[in-house]
Amino acid sequence: MTSANTEYLIVEAQPEHVAELIDNLRPVDHDEILAMGIPADQAEKTVWHTYRMSTVAWAGLADGRVVAVFGVTPLSYLLGHGSPWMLGTTLLDAHTVRFARESRPVVERMQRAYPRLTNYIDYRNKKTIRWLKWLGFDIKPAKPFGLKGHPFHKFTYGE
Repeated sequence: MTSANTEYLIVEAQPEHVAELIDNLRPVDHDEILAMGIPADQAEKTVWHTYRMSTVAWAGLADGRVVAVFGVTPLSYLLGHGSPWMLGTTLLDAHTVRFARESRPVVERMQRAYPRLTNYIDYRNKKTIRWLKWLGFDIKPAKPFGLKGHPFHKFTYGE
């Protein structure tokens, strides 16, 4: 439950934020990683790889605890094309409104670095799809994606 006294911060993500994220990953985000065809024993390695490949990554904190870690990885520097990503902890649902409000300027920062943003989201991740729409992303119809051909929506911004 949120409180008027809760301190919210968005900071540059550090390895300890990623470790806390992995220890408390939302089931819907874990399921999305598996739906992409990544074996369960490689999920943690995949999160670390995404963080390390990011041009910039942030952690959303509530009273010092990780709510989400998010960033953008380059797809093409030449074309200004990046891939935004976000993974949440089990605390995210309790802080959704504030996190959504604080995330809009971050997307604007991503777009300054990469005018075209593109990624995919599991069709089952309804709350995150609503958040992406609220942020102004265009959500395409779900199509088979990844090694397992599970339905994912492509989402874009600036295309």
